[in-house]
Amino acid sequence: MGRIQFSLKNIDNQYVIIANNPTPYFVSFGQIQLQSQQKNYLIAQSMDMMTGPFSTRPYYFEQPPTSLKGKFTVSYIYFDDAGNQVRNSQPVMITL
Repeated sequence: MGRIQFSLKNIDNQYVIIANNPTPYFVSFGQIQLQSQQKNYLIAQSMDMMTGPFSTRPYYFEQPPTSLKGKFTVSYIYFDDAGNQVRNSQPVMITL
């Protein structure tokens, strides 16, 4: 699978994680969280945690952060074609 890209964006005064799927495949997430040195922020679970091919999708936090400073990492679990959980993480940048 190609690399999913994440960004952190403030939309209507609320931070969201934007997943960008540049691949021709659906990506189904089991969990997404934003990690900093001080705190972890979980994405609210929903029945549809899938990002379609060649698309972007916002994911909203259970308890949105009010302000973000410093370095952040997005840790996530997705399911491969055999249904196995695959863990990965990557640095994320805040975009305005």
